[in-house]
This record gives sequence, structure tokens and C-alpha cells, in this order.
Amino acid sequence: MEIIDTRGGGQNAPLEEIIKERLVEQNHPYLIAVVDDEGEKDEVVSLADKMQLNVRVHQGFSQQSPSDYFIRIEKEDEMSGYHRELDTEFEQVFLITSSSLGRGEEPLGSMLMEVFFKELSQGDIIPQSIIFINSGVYLACEGSKVLESLMSLERRKVLFFACNTSLGYYGLRHKLCVGSAIRVYNLTNYLASTHKVVTLG
Repeated sequence: MEIIDTRGGGQNAPLEEIIKERLVEQNHPYLIAVVDDEGEKDEVVSLADKMQLNVRVHQGFSQQSPSDYFIRIEKEDEMSGYHRELDTEFEQVFLITSSSLGRGEEPLGSMLMEVFFKELSQGDIIPQSIIFINSGVYLACEGSKVLESLMSLERRKVLFFACNTSLGYYGLRHKLCVGSAIRVYNLTNYLASTHKVVTLG
């Protein structure tokens, strides 16, 4: 996964060249473009349409960036690029089962989850993969308070997966911002091949 952040003129290479290289030549399943200008947003959407790629646009995708555009560009089968990773044995995977951390008051749990991901994104030790199931899928979707932290972790090559059944149950399939949907069958095999699973929720 690649994050193209053009805010403040932070990207110099032509967008069409980057999209072609990452999605077509390197077979990445999707990439993310973050822009702060409507004209740039229209340019990215036009490029994706021309290349016959799926595109989703969210404005104000996180509370920290209320006016920015988050553009997810993906192939029709977004799982295709992850088949190799799903067959790999990982040392450590985090399984997130809820949108809040711990039992008790919901506002406190939400705040703790936000702090947890912020600290994790800035820490030296990170998991190889993070999986969201049940209400945990909200954390990877539009409006999540932890999206900026998740994007920081993606830049460090952490893989994210969201349970497809959970996304469908909560009506979030078209609001997934970070990571790829994963079927329960693949999820089961994936967890079974992992040396250590840390469950949080």
C-alpha cells in the first residue's frame, strides 16, 4: 500500500506515473491519495477513471483533517495483492475486536483506543499486521479518530485487514479507508498460522 500525500506541496512526482507504477507494475491492491485542494481531488479521480480503477472519495475523513480529501484507489479485486501475505507466517498480529479499549465507560474506552494507536504509531516495536473484527472495523473507516495513526503505521509497512462480514453488518463496506476486507475463511487460516496473536477490545 502506498500513501500519496500532496498536502502542502509534499508530492513532486506525476500522480499518473505513481498510480501506474504501484497498482499496475508492482501489483499493489490499492493506494491512498490525501489532498487539500478540490482541483487536485478532481485530477486524481479523473486519472483513476481513465485507468479504469475503482475510486472512493471522503472529505473530512478524520476529525484531525476536516477539510482534506481522502481518495482510495483500488483494483476491482482488492484482495488479489494480499494472497502472498495471507500465506505467510507472521510473528505477531494484533486482533482488534471493538472500537473501544477495555470494559467500562464507552467514552473512556474510545479515548484509550485513540491513545493506544497514537503511541503504537510512534513506538519502536510494531506488529506485522492488524486485523479488525466486529465493531473494531469502525476504527478503519471514515470518521475514525485513529485514521492518522493507522496511516502512519501503513507507511511503516504494517498490513491492515477488516472482517468483510463485520463491514457488511455495520454497513461500512463503502466507508473502509485503511486496509483491505478479508473473508472469515481467510481470517481463520491467517490467525492459525500466526505465532502470536494479541487481542485488544
